[in-house]
Formats: sequence, C-alpha cells, structure tokens
Amino acid sequence: MAESLVLGTPVLATENAGSNEIINSRKCLLKHDISFVELSNSISNALENKTELTEIAFETGKNFDINKTLIEYDLVFKEASQSNE
Repeated sequence: MAESLVLGTPVLATENAGSNEIINSRKCLLKHDISFVELSNSISNALENKTELTEIAFETGKNFDINKTLIEYDLVFKEASQSNE
C-alpha cells in the first residue's frame, strides 16, 4: 500500500489498524464488511475521481522516506539470513 501511494497510485483498502496508520483519507478507506455491490460502487467512484485520489495518494506518499524504507528492508533481510545460518 505504501509503495503504491509513493508512486501516486490511488488505493482503496478496508479499514483496519494498518490501513488507518497509512492512509489519511476517508475517501480511500472501506468498511470491513463491504458487500460486492458497495465494493463495485467504490471502484467505480474511484475511477470517476481518479485525479482527486491520485493527488491524495501523492500527498500521503510524501510521508514515506524511500531511503529509510530501504534501510529497514535491508535489516530484515540481514536478520533473516543470520537466523538461517
């Protein structure tokens, strides 16, 4: 989700603790028990409002620092490789 936002790709996600921490716009969060019809309507609405959602995505993506993320990934991989030795 974070990678998509950094690239300015609009995201629709079900509302949960992780999504709430990442996405700062209610227009991008969907309730947990969403029906097929509601999901379809949300996707259609997102396509109709792509420009606005792209701006929201870019703004939200500014909260992420690619260098910090790369360092964190590197640490995860190093820890994983050390635990397999």
